[in-house]
Formats: sequence, C-alpha cells, structure tokens
Amino acid sequence: MSQSIQLQLQSTVDSTLQSLSTRVIRPLQKKSYLCSASCFDSSDTSAQSLDSCVQRCQMINQVCSQVVQGELGEMQSRIQREMVSCEDKVRDKGVTDQGKAQKMYEECGDGILKGWLGRVPKIGERIEKRIKEEAKKL
Repeated sequence: MSQSIQLQLQSTVDSTLQSLSTRVIRPLQKKSYLCSASCFDSSDTSAQSLDSCVQRCQMINQVCSQVVQGELGEMQSRIQREMVSCEDKVRDKGVTDQGKAQKMYEECGDGILKGWLGRVPKIGERIEKRIKEEAKKL
C-alpha cells in the first residue's frame, strides 16, 4: 500500500477527531468539570454524596471516550477484514511471482483505503450524533 494514502487516511481521521473535539467534546467536558466543581459548593455534603455527584458529572467524559474508541475500533477491524480479502483475491488468482502478487495486494489495499477516505466524515457524524444522544440521557 502506498504510504501517501495511509497518511492521507490518518490525516483525515485526525482532522475529523479534532473537529469533533473542538465542537462537541470540549464543550461537554467543560460542562462536566463545572458540574464537578459545583459538587463542592455545599459544606454539609457527605464524602459519599460528594463522590457520587462528581462521578455523575464525569459520566459524559467516559461516554465520549467509549463512543470514539468504539467507532475507531470498528473502522480498524473493518479495514483489516477488507485487507484480508485482498490477500484472498491475490491467492485466488494463483499468482506465483512474489513481486506481482505484492503489487496486486498493494493496489487492492490502496483502493480500500481510498474508499475509507470518503467514509470518515460519516463516521464523524455518527460519533457526534451518538455523543449528543448519550449526553441528553445524562
């Protein structure tokens, strides 16, 4: 696979995550930290109640992390499965020349990664939607 396509895909993912962080995740984190700080406003709160309050406020941070990690993990898993299918296609063609087989595999892999370039924005939208839905529940 060409390194430039790999770098382009990584850059697209990084850019999408940065945008999500700035527009969605950071405002929720700020709200979470302000909520946590407000747990300390009452002087007659028990240690257990204080801990519960802080944990409740911090839930959105865990949700954001789980959603992002889950979506990226699914993306990696799907790419890996598609790459295995490239190996199978090369093997099924019965190519004996190692150089030719490697070239066929790389071309197939490049096509897969190019296809994923267009899917990353949709993944970003899905992450944003799921985080917002989960935030409403908290």
